[in-house]
Amino acid sequence: MEHSRTDKMRTCIDLIDSLRSLGVEQDLALPAIAVIGDQSSGKSSVLEALSGVALPRGMKYNLQLKMNKTKGNEWKGIIKYKAMYSSLFTEKIIRHPKDVAETINKGKVWDYSDCILEILSPDVPDLTLIALPSIPSEGKNVDQFKMKNHINEIIRNPECMILVVVPCNVDIATSEALKMAQEVDPDKQRTLGLLTKPDLVEKVKEKDIVDMVKGHGFMIVRCFDQTKTLVMDPIEQERNFFKDHAHFNSFYDDGFATFPKLCERLSKELVQHIEKYIPQLKVYVKKELVQVNAALKRLGNTPPSDKAGIRTFLTDKLSTFTQDVMRLTAGDLLDLTDQQVFSVWRQVVKDTDKLFQSKLELQEQSELSHFEQVIKDQIQLLEEPAAFTLNNFAGKF
Repeated sequence: MEHSRTDKMRTCIDLIDSLRSLGVEQDLALPAIAVIGDQSSGKSSVLEALSGVALPRGMKYNLQLKMNKTKGNEWKGIIKYKAMYSSLFTEKIIRHPKDVAETINKGKVWDYSDCILEILSPDVPDLTLIALPSIPSEGKNVDQFKMKNHINEIIRNPECMILVVVPCNVDIATSEALKMAQEVDPDKQRTLGLLTKPDLVEKVKEKDIVDMVKGHGFMIVRCFDQTKTLVMDPIEQERNFFKDHAHFNSFYDDGFATFPKLCERLSKELVQHIEKYIPQLKVYVKKELVQVNAALKRLGNTPPSDKAGIRTFLTDKLSTFTQDVMRLTAGDLLDLTDQQVFSVWRQVVKDTDKLFQSKLELQEQSELSHFEQVIKDQIQLLEEPAAFTLNNFAGKF
C-alpha cells in the first residue's frame, strides 16, 4: 500500500514538472509550492535540510528544487539554468552535494530567471518546491520594488500553494512574507506557515508563540546542518528537541513538528491539489489537441519521398505561407477594429512578394539546400518592418 501511494505521488509530481518544462505554464497556471520568506527567516536552511545540499545565499532568481527519492545509494544532481546573455538552458551534471552552490554561482544565473536543481538520492523526499528570492524588508528602491512584484506575481497564481517561512525569534505578526501571502490568499486556503529557529526564542516567549499559532495549522522545524557530520542523526536530534521541549512538544504531539512531518504534509497536499487540477488540465489538452489537429490538417499531406516531388511540395508550402502573410497584412485572420496599423507592413510584403516568387521558381531547378537560404533572405528582409508593425500595434492599446 505504501509503495503504491509513493508511486502515485511521484507520478503526479512528475506530470506537473514535465508540463512546466514544456512551457505550458505560459498559457496555463500549474500547481506548485512556492517557498517565500523575509531575509534571515531561515528559508535557505529549510531548503538545505530538505535537499541535503548547501545552496547559494542571496539568490535573485527562482530555484526550482526537484527532489526524487531513489532506491539505490547513488547521489546525482542536475542543474539547468539560463546564463547571462543566453536564451537557452545550460545543463550540468553534479556528482557530489558539496559542488552544488559553487556550480550555480559559476553559472551567473539571470536575476528573476529560473534555475532548476534536480536531486536524485535515497535521502530526499519526493517533492518539488519553487524557492523564491527573499523578501526585502522595505520596497523603497527600484530593485526592492521589482523583487516584491516578482514574488507577488508568482504567489498570485490560484494554483500555487504558499509555504511561508517565519522565524520564531521575531514578531510573527510583522512578517512581510505573511502579509504578502494574506493579500493574495486572504482565506488562507493555500497558505501554510512554517516556523523556524525555535531554539533562539526567549524562554518567557515560548508559550506565547504556541498560543499565537495554535489552531492555524502552522508547522515548526529545527534546522541542523545535514551537510556536516554530526554526533547524532539530524532527524533524531530534531525529534528529541521537540519531544523534550516544555512548550513546543505540543506541536510534536499534534504532528506539526519536524522535517519528516513537513515533507509528509507538503507531499500529501500537493498531490491532492494536482488531483483536483486534472479535470482542468484535460480541458486544456483537448482544446490544444483540436487546434494542433486543425493546423496539421491545414498543412496537407506528408512530404513525398521522391526528389522532384519534394521540390514541388516545398514550393506549394512556401506559396501558402506567403498567401497567409498577405492575408495577415489585410487583417483577415485577426479581429481588429483598426487595420490601418498594418499599412506599412502590407506595402512591404507586396513589394517583396514578386521577388520572392521569382526566387522560388528559380529554386525549382536547384538543389533543396538552396531553399533554406531563400527563406532566410526573405525573413531578414521582413524582420525590421515586422518589428515596426508590432510596436505600432502595441501602441494602439
